[in-house]
Amino acid sequence: MDDLRLKVVGWWRTGSTHVQRGDPAHGLQCCEEALVLSPIPFDAAAIQGVRGRGLVNVGQVVRGIADLTAAVTWFDQLHLRYTHAFFALWLAEAYLCQGEVFQTRTICEEVLSTSQEAGYRHLAGVAERYLGEALMTEEPVAAAGHLEVALHILEEVGARNEVAKTLVAQANLHRTVGDVSEARYLLARALALFETLGTLDEPHRVEALLAMLEDNR
Repeated sequence: MDDLRLKVVGWWRTGSTHVQRGDPAHGLQCCEEALVLSPIPFDAAAIQGVRGRGLVNVGQVVRGIADLTAAVTWFDQLHLRYTHAFFALWLAEAYLCQGEVFQTRTICEEVLSTSQEAGYRHLAGVAERYLGEALMTEEPVAAAGHLEVALHILEEVGARNEVAKTLVAQANLHRTVGDVSEARYLLARALALFETLGTLDEPHRVEALLAMLEDNR
């Protein structure tokens, strides 16, 4: 179809898919293709958000945070609650990568409030996971509670990739308290899910964690 808007949306949504399945390089290429087509403001903001997540995933965290912040701000100003919450969680993840616990918690608590009010179950589950990861070092009991809630929600809505990521987070929490056997079990479950889904980047991370557990036996 020779529809410019559909082409733009097709490119950035394809890019988003690549980024989320662990192929940020192709995702960033798709964003560039979309930008060449002079997108309308909504799509331009979405492209900026997807590009920001892709940049974070290739290690350009500062640039990624700048893009994500701009996108989140734009969607907030337009009162587009779902889209704002969606990209805000990616921003929270970027801050988490930087060890910025306060920023992560602030964003996730806001998104969680919005999601609970509006019924965004999937986003609520992701927010609970990030909160669990953010609290893991200083408040392990609270972290365990958030991760358990996240797992319940994400299993309920069928978000299997997020379920696997939550299992990895739970495994890391068990590892920090010395429960190696439970950590190994959770990682094995996560690895099987990632491989079934065809997630590209996460299996390598899980395999590295499993190898580390074996080395520390």
